[in-house]
Amino acid sequence: MNVESLCVRNFRNHHESALEFGEGMNILVGGNGQGKTNILEAISYLGLTKSFFSAADATVLQYGENGFSVDGSVVSCAGSSHAVQIRFDRLTGLKEISINGVLLDRPTSLIGRFPVVVLSPESSRITSGPPGERRRFLDMVLAQRSRSYLEDLLEYRRVLRQRNRLLFEAKGSRGLDEQILDPWTENLVRTGSRIMARRREFVSEFLKVLLRTHQSLAGSQDEIEVSYRSIPAVSDGADSSTIAAEFCTTLETSRTEEMRRGLTLAGPQRDDLVMTLNRMSVQDHASQGQHKTLLLSMKIAECDYLSSALEENPVLLLDDLFGELDMERSERIVRLISTLGQSIITATSDKTFGGTGTVNANARRFLVKSGTCEALA
Repeated sequence: MNVESLCVRNFRNHHESALEFGEGMNILVGGNGQGKTNILEAISYLGLTKSFFSAADATVLQYGENGFSVDGSVVSCAGSSHAVQIRFDRLTGLKEISINGVLLDRPTSLIGRFPVVVLSPESSRITSGPPGERRRFLDMVLAQRSRSYLEDLLEYRRVLRQRNRLLFEAKGSRGLDEQILDPWTENLVRTGSRIMARRREFVSEFLKVLLRTHQSLAGSQDEIEVSYRSIPAVSDGADSSTIAAEFCTTLETSRTEEMRRGLTLAGPQRDDLVMTLNRMSVQDHASQGQHKTLLLSMKIAECDYLSSALEENPVLLLDDLFGELDMERSERIVRLISTLGQSIITATSDKTFGGTGTVNANARRFLVKSGTCEALA
């Protein structure tokens, strides 16, 4: 997939900006706070229905305006063109998304149609932050990969909220009518077991791609392991029915504690990815350079995984990747990402891309300044 053109209005500090991208590498150059990342955020709307920076649409609306729009022309690997339009109205709080003039019945119908992979400074929390960041990574990849996974995830979140509300209301009271809670528990187990089974399957598939990618990027013999940890704990290869049985048993045995705490204590909302480097915890022992290399490897592997699964190359969005890397490593990364399809990259300086090789010569460059974009020769 390629984003051929983009037009944004009243989006962050862009009153109106239009860009035409190349099929390969595209570089947005400009100082801090000039609006480079805002362009990546707008592109993420085309694939994810929201900014990778913030889930709240109102936060990207330009101050003093009543609405924003994002218009993109997208071409699939098969050659079909699509016009994607996103409109947000501050007064109503409504967001409308259409493809080729046809209004989608719900925004989530867009997810997976035009895949994107994002690497920004906030992505560092995947390898260094709390479990919720790694669950978010899992969900972002799998939601683009599978419509049924996304539907299960949305349903699970709805059921979990309701079940937690019932448990919280029962907290400190005389108790809870089991007949009220049981239907929610049954639905929780049904959808949750499918989510855990699919996550477990993904980790097994993804690890193979990650190992290969990390080796080509790092050029080292570091031993990487990524495993899936869930509550309930289940063995590798367990199917959704086996997980459902374990899930149900765990909820039954923890019912008293759940009512005491007013919270569901098992399920996908408590999962984690356990990552080790040379048999030591990545979170506790990896250096800053190892974190960055592993994270970039994960994102490139994500591109490979989605490309294979969807038969559609994702657009790779790289925000402020090269700020702390030396020239040699930067050039190696540039060569690698040039093989992945279209990429759109922000940088404060064009020096990283100043070489005379084919990769840099074919890159399309833009100067971003004070919320305006200018194509450079």
